[in-house]
Amino acid sequence: MIKGMSRFWSDLPSINTDCELTAYRDRQWSRQIQPNDVRDLAQLAIAVPYCDAVVVERFWKRATTETALGQRYRTDVFCDLTELLRYLEGLK
Repeated sequence: MIKGMSRFWSDLPSINTDCELTAYRDRQWSRQIQPNDVRDLAQLAIAVPYCDAVVVERFWKRATTETALGQRYRTDVFCDLTELLRYLEGLK
């Protein structure tokens, strides 16, 4: 039953992204939780699974890379607008 529930929540992209990123953030003992983390997590839970590309702070880029969320949802994650520009130019 517990495995089934875990699989069910993992199959919901926004819930999965929110849980994975929240757990990642909470495991970073040397980093204090920032007041805007709740807003960041809410936005990332929608953006990462449903967008082709997102631009985030370095911390969240590392989080999406280390949790493999970008790979899972085939989302390119950037922390620099020049990287996004190169990505967009490559689409032409």
